[in-house]
Amino acid sequence: MAVIVILLFWGVTYALQLYTYHGRSVEMPDITQKGYEQAEAMLDSLDLSIEVSDTGFIKTLPADCILEQSIPAGDVIKPGRVIYVKINSAHSPLCPIPDIADNSSLRDAVTKLEGIGFTRIGVESVPGEYDWVYRVKSRHRILQPGDMLSTEDTLSLEVGDGTRDPAVEVQMTTAPVDEFTDDDDEVKKPRPRPKKVENGEGEKRQESHPAPAESHPAPAPAPAN
Repeated sequence: MAVIVILLFWGVTYALQLYTYHGRSVEMPDITQKGYEQAEAMLDSLDLSIEVSDTGFIKTLPADCILEQSIPAGDVIKPGRVIYVKINSAHSPLCPIPDIADNSSLRDAVTKLEGIGFTRIGVESVPGEYDWVYRVKSRHRILQPGDMLSTEDTLSLEVGDGTRDPAVEVQMTTAPVDEFTDDDDEVKKPRPRPKKVENGEGEKRQESHPAPAESHPAPAPAPAN
């Protein structure tokens, strides 16, 4: 019975050593800026595996190039570890346009755009309030908040230059022409309106003067017989 227990203990210990690579270690190689297939072959030769955890974009590097690795190069690790990497995307990422049109100054708009990755930002002056962003355009198209655009695209901000738009006219309210009359002097005075009075039934009517009664000549006397 004791022999069986000893053999069982030795077998379990040996199996654990094989599983955990007890007594073995490898040095983590530098796989950054190498292609994915090349990096996978390098890690496979060291009994290490690779897995993509994120993507990025650097225009000067080829697609599927390793940008970052989870374990720094030179670290001593055990075989069997999984190395998580960040690879370069074939295209620049798409980002939503923030709500900056008619909602922020030029400085705030540029800060928000640069914060999410946009670097090609132009300014177009338009009549309006100074330094106020009125519209955001790209390739002659007016953009709305939430529109997805590549960070490599060029944006154009329409910004007020401090002048009034000549197309906007201030309408002045004037009295009707027939409300005024010219007298001898240059001052125009309002023409008096007829007074309104209430009749017995509560209706309004204009007060008027009775017309003079028409006079008729007296009839000539009849001739005497």
